[in-house]
Amino acid sequence: MNLFRPPSAFIAAALLGFAVALNAAPATTNAAPRPQPARWLLIVDTSSGMEKRADAVRGVVGEMVSSGMNGQMQPGDEFGIWTYNKKLSAGVAPMQTWDASRSNTIAGRTVAFLDKQSYTGKAKPELVFAALEPIVSSSRQLTVVMLSDGAVDVAGTPFDAAINAAYAEHRPALKKSRMPLVTVLRGYKGNYFAQQVSVAPWITEFPAFPAEPVKTNLPPVVEPPKPAPKRTIIIRPEPKKVAEVEPAVALQPGAVTLRNLPETTPDVKPAVIEPLPTPANVNLTPVVTPVVTPATVPADAIPIAKVEPAPPAIPPAAPAPAHVAPVTPPVVAPAPVIAPAPAAPAQASATPASDNVTVRKWPLILGITFMWVAIVVALMLARRARRANATSIITQSFDKK
Repeated sequence: MNLFRPPSAFIAAALLGFAVALNAAPATTNAAPRPQPARWLLIVDTSSGMEKRADAVRGVVGEMVSSGMNGQMQPGDEFGIWTYNKKLSAGVAPMQTWDASRSNTIAGRTVAFLDKQSYTGKAKPELVFAALEPIVSSSRQLTVVMLSDGAVDVAGTPFDAAINAAYAEHRPALKKSRMPLVTVLRGYKGNYFAQQVSVAPWITEFPAFPAEPVKTNLPPVVEPPKPAPKRTIIIRPEPKKVAEVEPAVALQPGAVTLRNLPETTPDVKPAVIEPLPTPANVNLTPVVTPVVTPATVPADAIPIAKVEPAPPAIPPAAPAPAHVAPVTPPVVAPAPVIAPAPAAPAQASATPASDNVTVRKWPLILGITFMWVAIVVALMLARRARRANATSIITQSFDKK
């Protein structure tokens, strides 16, 4: 039995190792991919026009690399170098990884590489930008640092006009000096987004990259949907129609006019007002209106109205024979109009005032007496006339026979 123990232990160990390998495989495949490092590309013009600036170029490049591009380079960034004149030399120098602790070593290698270059031919910067297009489109962050004399304009970037204007501005000063121009181009997520032209030995300026979102383990914040804006309905009242009013028309007495009646109004006829009948046996007595005489008129000049008795009523003649005799209404004499005596003016002494009062009383007494006499006579005559007309039909028939 001891012969089978070693193989069993070997098989158990093999199975355990296989299980561990299976558990470790998913952890490797599910790991988040490492972000692409930032890229730095140094491009130097090696045409014949740059030969007198070769020493200045090596000094500027050594200082920039040793300082980490003025502190812009981060650990792990990739750093490469190109040269160009009438042709492009790309990929000759190996790609380096930036490490701040090895900055002097990287700077020495770069300066030694430039010391071996020969400055011949004419500069053709268009070859450089044509080769940069695929690198810019595939880079998350790319910084291009190009050293030249600015004698030839660039073409192939979104900032050609701005770069060429800066070249034209600095050309007069560069003819007297032996310093190069430093052109910085920056790309972000496949596109150029900024440029800057500086004159050495001044500090080179680098445009800042856009801020990237900070990655955290917290779940993304989902903003609640915004409520739809409330709609306000404004109801505007319709303008009221003002009825047209026709001008007033002067109406004549007794005329009736109907205007502005609706169509559905029935025909309306003007009302006819008829006078009420007057009873036959009603005595109409005229209203006695007193006449006021000014106080300045003497009492003797006031005329006294004379009341004459009414003429006696004449009985009507016998009518023609008929079954019914017509009834004649009594004739009533109108009452006389008596003018009252005016008030006597105030006198200075008491004796003349009493005489005037006595004189005025007598006409008034006489007038009142005549009035009553006339009233009594008129009543007697009216009564007699009524009796004469009030005979019965039988009596009248006998009288006719």
